[in-house]
Amino acid sequence: MPECVDLQSGEGLWVSGPARVAVEKGGVYASGYTVEAGGEALVRGTRGFTFYAREASRLCVHLGVGGSYRVVREGFSIVEAWSRLVEDLRSRGVRRIVVVGPV
Repeated sequence: MPECVDLQSGEGLWVSGPARVAVEKGGVYASGYTVEAGGEALVRGTRGFTFYAREASRLCVHLGVGGSYRVVREGFSIVEAWSRLVEDLRSRGVRRIVVVGPV
């Protein structure tokens, strides 16, 4: 049975797999991808991803054995800043970017 979570714009849902995340309403951004209402994403193995709400959204999480999730309220501003930078560079014709530094 899935567990559903409502998120406001800018909030995130960190999901550790195995899990399947279905977007019932709104749209989210996760690891370079966007998922709109009606779409879903798989979180394989024990990897974890944060699904950031781009607008008011409802996500339903189907957890596998050992999977978990939690709501996070920070971090989206960093994602937005990187997205703006990428779009700015793309508009100037930059095709390849190398990021160097600590993780």
